[in-house]
Amino acid sequence: MELSASNGSGDGEFDLESISLRSFSVEASSGDIAADAGGEQPLLEELTVGSSSGDVGLELSGEYSSPVALEVDLSGGDLTMDLSRGWEEDLEGEVGLSSGTASITLPREVGVYVEAETSSGEVDASGFRVDGEAYVNGAYGESDVTSNISVGSSSGDVDLRLGD
Repeated sequence: MELSASNGSGDGEFDLESISLRSFSVEASSGDIAADAGGEQPLLEELTVGSSSGDVGLELSGEYSSPVALEVDLSGGDLTMDLSRGWEEDLEGEVGLSSGTASITLPREVGVYVEAETSSGEVDASGFRVDGEAYVNGAYGESDVTSNISVGSSSGDVDLRLGD
């Protein structure tokens, strides 16, 4: 299933665990977005979130057996994203924030490669090591699966954490 939602004003909550998705896209002008795409998602290939104003919470802690493309674009608001489990294939992600903090939990058991930068703020990547211009975890270069993510913030902190 391909699911697309648009929200002009108000909060949006999406419980997608029991839906077999190929793609999910949501655009919001004003209001918070919470999306849980956990559970078994063997077909999920693309997840896109855009928000002009409001906080975004994404839970992707299910089982993913297809390569996934992730794109998040926030103008104003904080991002909390859990990508910590179940990646059987690669994840390619791009996260952009104009103003707000990005808090991203990443997996320990698969390779993680994150290019993170902020113009006004700090990058906190506890548990990662620096590899060139990227932050990588201990499984990077050792596992068959890699999460490649680019995170950029004009004004706000980037907080990278490893999941349990």
